[in-house]
Amino acid sequence: MRIILLVIVIFALLLVAVTSCRNKHQEEPAAAGRNSDTRSDPNHRSTWSVLAGEREGRPVLLSVDSAYKRFSGKSEYAISLVVSIPYASPANTGLPTAEDNLNIQKLEDKIDAALRRVGKCHLVARLTWNETRHLFYYVHDSGPASAALEKLRSDRHCREFHFTRDADPEWKNVEQFLDACKEANGAK
Repeated sequence: MRIILLVIVIFALLLVAVTSCRNKHQEEPAAAGRNSDTRSDPNHRSTWSVLAGEREGRPVLLSVDSAYKRFSGKSEYAISLVVSIPYASPANTGLPTAEDNLNIQKLEDKIDAALRRVGKCHLVARLTWNETRHLFYYVHDSGPASAALEKLRSDRHCREFHFTRDADPEWKNVEQFLDACKEANGAK
């Protein structure tokens, strides 16, 4: 019974992730602007891939914009900003419950909007594992981005999240994710 429930939860999360990605690209073409900077690379087109696996006995879900493998503006967006959102009520699998997943997605939208208000940002990957969702962004200037996240986090109605920022001009923090997509798609 647990295996069936796990399969259902993973399938539901994958369906939500794939549907969310499709909806963002089909219904909100302007939203693609947050994932591409036409000043740096006018040819960038988001290509989201969803991968599922297991790590340390727990399911892992990874959504990656694999088009960033060839993104020419990496050096202009040399600050890695990783936002971590712990689950309020994780399932036994370490994945969020359906309700918690919806709340996390709402927070993701708020985080994305806050970052876009202060400058261009590139959401490269989402990693869901071990009772936490991690969002991997790249920004040009960490000052305004950090201030925007601090402001959002200080809102008493905002759920808990954490973030770190590091210099990463070669995008090494997401290289393994981009490579995983390439391997999963059979590309060389």
